[in-house]
Amino acid sequence: ASGGAFALLAKYVIEQGGIVYGVIYDKNLNVCHSRADNLKDLEKMYSSKYVQSNIKDTFKQAKQDSDNGKQVLFSGTPCQIAGLKSYLIKDYENLITIDLVCHGTPSPLVFEKYKKEISRKFGNIKNINFRSKIKGWNPYYLTIQTDNNIIDIPSKDSVYMKLFLNDLSTNKSCSNCQFNKLPRVADITLGDFWGVNQYKQELNNNKGLSVVLANNIKGQNLCQQICKDCIFEEVPLDIVIKYNKNIVASSSLNPKRIEFFSAILKKKNLKSCVKKFIKGEKLYMKIYKLLPKPVKNVIKSLIG
Repeated sequence: ASGGAFALLAKYVIEQGGIVYGVIYDKNLNVCHSRADNLKDLEKMYSSKYVQSNIKDTFKQAKQDSDNGKQVLFSGTPCQIAGLKSYLIKDYENLITIDLVCHGTPSPLVFEKYKKEISRKFGNIKNINFRSKIKGWNPYYLTIQTDNNIIDIPSKDSVYMKLFLNDLSTNKSCSNCQFNKLPRVADITLGDFWGVNQYKQELNNNKGLSVVLANNIKGQNLCQQICKDCIFEEVPLDIVIKYNKNIVASSSLNPKRIEFFSAILKKKNLKSCVKKFIKGEKLYMKIYKLLPKPVKNVIKSLIG
């Protein structure tokens, strides 16, 4: 969804005869963890899925693969990686973990409601891409494929993404995460380099740029294997953190969250919830969006 770092790392492991665990949609469009030992199954794990995934029995499978001497790459949210390590008890030299720079995980309840509302309006859903790049990396789109339509929605206009980014649909525990901090829980941390324009604008071709944190020797060794296949540049950690606070801090709990969940349990639709619980865009932001790009860049440089 950003610069494709996960795809390169996972592909390398598969090509070495290893196993990759990541998140897919199942046949009913539920979000869950799955096992891949080939490139076709690996592709199902690509792109972001803004829903809490069902781990199923992948911890058990990963342990079996690790015990059998397979190289294993397991990706997930920081709390899922912590859960895996707690389950395994001991460290495995042949197990490499990847966690995400996590804003928080939206409730599956909200996702189920969103799918039903979309289905009623557009028909049976075949696929949802939360980070479609039909117009580039930023701004990104949410693309929904149904039996008869392909619907492209700017992320800023998507009711689902508005609820997520305003911390209304995320789990309560995400506001006090034990794992959004340094040192990170995983061997490698992946995210988006949102501050690229302020750091070095020429790095941004709007096709996507990953932040890759190699958190230990094991992570560094795997990252070195993909260097020949990508363009990379070492960046000071404080620059990366400045524009992606979830590396070291949790997102705040929206004070209207309980009221929001009460509303959807009473069958209120998500669009009406957005209108009720999310304030309209402030006037200065509306004016800012109308400004020429050079003026926007000057403002960004002044406010950091």
